Amino acid sequence: MASWADKIPTFNPYVQQLPVEAMVKVGMAKQQQYEEGVQKIQTSIDNVAGLDVARDVDKQYLQSKLDALGNNLKTVAAGDFSNFQLVNSVSGMAKQISKDENVINAVSDTSKYKKEVAYKEQLKKEGKTSPNRDFDFNRDSGKWLNSTELKDRFNAGYVEHTDVNKKVLDIIDKLHPGGFTKDIINPLKNDGSINYELIADVMHRQGAKEVTEEQIKVAVNSMLDTKDLDELASQGRYNYQSYTPEDLKEAATRSYDVTKKDYTQKLTALQQQLLTTSDLGQQEDINKSIAFYKDQLGDEKENIASSLDAKLSSTLENIVTNPDGARGSLYTTNYLSQIGNGFKYREVVDEVLSNPAADYKLKVQSLELDQIKESNLQAYRKEQLKVDYVKIGQEERKIKIEEDKLKPLGGNLITFKGSGDPTIDNLDSLKNANEYLGELSSQNDSILSTLANQASSATVKANPKDILKKIQEYRDGKYKGTLDMDTKANFDAYIQNSNIIANQTELRNKKEDEAYRELTGDKGTLNSSLSNQLSRHGGLSVKSKDGISYNFTPREVYDFLRKEKWEVGGGQAPWTKVKVDVETLSPREKLLYASFKNRYNVATYADDKTTGNKTIDAYIGGIGNVVSKNAKVHMDVTKKVAEKMAPYTGGFGTDQASIRFKDNTDKGGFISDLTNIAEADLKMKTGGANYKPETVMSTLTKKSAEEVDFGVERKGGQYYIQVVNKADLTDVQMVPVTADFVANNPSLGQNYLNKNLDLSEAFLRNGGTTNIFKDYKHARYTTGKIGGTLPDGNRTVTLPIAADLNRKGTGIYPTFRLKTKTGELNLEYPYPIDIGEFQNNYLPSLNNDKIIKLFKTQYPNIENLIK
Repeated sequence: MASWADKIPTFNPYVQQLPVEAMVKVGMAKQQQYEEGVQKIQTSIDNVAGLDVARDVDKQYLQSKLDALGNNLKTVAAGDFSNFQLVNSVSGMAKQISKDENVINAVSDTSKYKKEVAYKEQLKKEGKTSPNRDFDFNRDSGKWLNSTELKDRFNAGYVEHTDVNKKVLDIIDKLHPGGFTKDIINPLKNDGSINYELIADVMHRQGAKEVTEEQIKVAVNSMLDTKDLDELASQGRYNYQSYTPEDLKEAATRSYDVTKKDYTQKLTALQQQLLTTSDLGQQEDINKSIAFYKDQLGDEKENIASSLDAKLSSTLENIVTNPDGARGSLYTTNYLSQIGNGFKYREVVDEVLSNPAADYKLKVQSLELDQIKESNLQAYRKEQLKVDYVKIGQEERKIKIEEDKLKPLGGNLITFKGSGDPTIDNLDSLKNANEYLGELSSQNDSILSTLANQASSATVKANPKDILKKIQEYRDGKYKGTLDMDTKANFDAYIQNSNIIANQTELRNKKEDEAYRELTGDKGTLNSSLSNQLSRHGGLSVKSKDGISYNFTPREVYDFLRKEKWEVGGGQAPWTKVKVDVETLSPREKLLYASFKNRYNVATYADDKTTGNKTIDAYIGGIGNVVSKNAKVHMDVTKKVAEKMAPYTGGFGTDQASIRFKDNTDKGGFISDLTNIAEADLKMKTGGANYKPETVMSTLTKKSAEEVDFGVERKGGQYYIQVVNKADLTDVQMVPVTADFVANNPSLGQNYLNKNLDLSEAFLRNGGTTNIFKDYKHARYTTGKIGGTLPDGNRTVTLPIAADLNRKGTGIYPTFRLKTKTGELNLEYPYPIDIGEFQNNYLPSLNNDKIIKLFKTQYPNIENLIK
């Protein structure tokens, strides 16, 4: 046992056996290698997990690979990650995912997709995108994005918008118009061919300078490249996206029917033209065109198959196998057709000249020429009047055709509304009806002028007054000689227009007298008071630009100043401007306008308007005070007249309705149609009040369908499409369109047409008769419309007979009016009739004997009265 006395042992110093410092260094190195290994593995995993993929199916696939990698890492979780062999092994597992073909494709396609989206946004900033190209890209990329198949690849691309319209306009601008001139020295046969056996006493020179629809189509087709055609196909896919195969078939068939009808008419016109053309070069051109239309239409006699039929058959098959291709093809066809129709034009040369062949024949065979002169003139006039009558009667026939097409509206009733103020609506109706009467008056002037030109020669110019005298003789049954059917049609049109104008004017005068009696007691009293007020001012003398003095009564100046219209604008600092519609002025009033012109169309901050002549200004001021004093009376009378005329003019009111689109695709198609109209108007430099074609085009092309609203405004027989910018409701453009556009546009149709434009029938419904004068002169059915024509050209009715219609209760009864040597005899038919049967069958079946028997029932001595 040890004690304190023991000797303490002495130990030798401890000598370390292990290299601690080295081991520390090794440990630290291993730790660093471990951390680096873990970081390398984590980076590899992060790189894979962070791969950019857009599709859900690709994201799910990538996640499944990462989940599998995670399971594998559990087996080496306790491993030495300082061991680079282990680290490389684990990193290799992660890299295998990034080398997976499906993952590579997903990453690559996502990159391409985002690149195209960025490209689209860049084009959008540059204004080079379009709704149809957006639709194509969204649809094609959507197929890839929404696919559940890993193997489906992204192959969509955004295509820059191509302005096909601009290119087409440039092409049309560079077209050189073709034309021809032909001298016809021979009269024409009934079939339109030249009668070479006779020589006309005048030479008829016809010609035309034109750019034809066919010329435009050929030029445009040849110049459109692959990009242009692809753009049109894209617009077709967009505009017809909601069309089912059945819808496409219906649209293709409708387009076929319209084209076939159009080509048939053109072929007939060319065949007629060929009959009157002797120039070999012109015959060759015409025959080429005839061959083209025969190829399109087919000809069984010549064993020519119809290209139109073949195209329709191919299109219908294509609709089943490739609907998008059919959509593009259908749109392209319709687009080119609209361009051809919209920009074609024709300037006609039509002259009557001295016929050199006839002049020679006059010298050697004057007697023979005198004998055939009248018949040659009649043959010549007949063929020319055919062309003019088509133009003259076009509006009337269009209205009749549209009325015949009308069908019940069913549940798709379009609601048209006026201003909501009956007074305004009545005034608009009266104004529009008066404009319609003005158009009839202009039409009559054109009839007289055309017939006079056709009756003129190089040395003798026919007077329109002489033509009018012949029309009056025809109306009264006193016309000597025979009339071909086209001349008769012109005479009938003139008489019918004149009767409508006379009846409506007389009716308005009566209603005006009634209005004055109701409001002022008597029109004469008002005029007497007005004369007293004006007499204090004396007359006014003005000089024309050639220095001639003209004297005007105070009443003339008063009536002129009543036509002035004042405008106010400028907000807090208002200005005023005075305007006068020059078209409403008489020739004498235009002299006043010229003297007062400095007074008009100038905005000033004072109500005093100066003509530059203090004496005239003072005179205007005095008469102006009388105008102001009596303005309310005239205004009240006008309102009352409009109210009284409303039953007759109501069909001519100004009203409007919004357009109902079944979807945005339908609206997009309508926008395309309207854009074409605005482009055509811009090309032809036409516009109007509240309508600038360039503004409409900008609105329709730069704004989406949701940003624009549309409506239809009717003013009697005139139609306008309202283009409303939703962002600025005061920005409204009024695009004038035809009744045909309204009727045939798939977004509009018959329901938007005004169905009551016949003033005579409105008069019959509301006034009880078609003839307020109840006389022969203003009858609705004149002598020329009663009876028929015999094979020898003579009329079956030569008696001066006319007829009108009268409403009694719910029935329509005719009244016949016969002129005799002692006056007019009126016979009221005792039975109600059907108007169509009466005018289409009964009247044409009459002859002199039947008329005499009819009148003999009430006038037994009728034979003596008509001798």
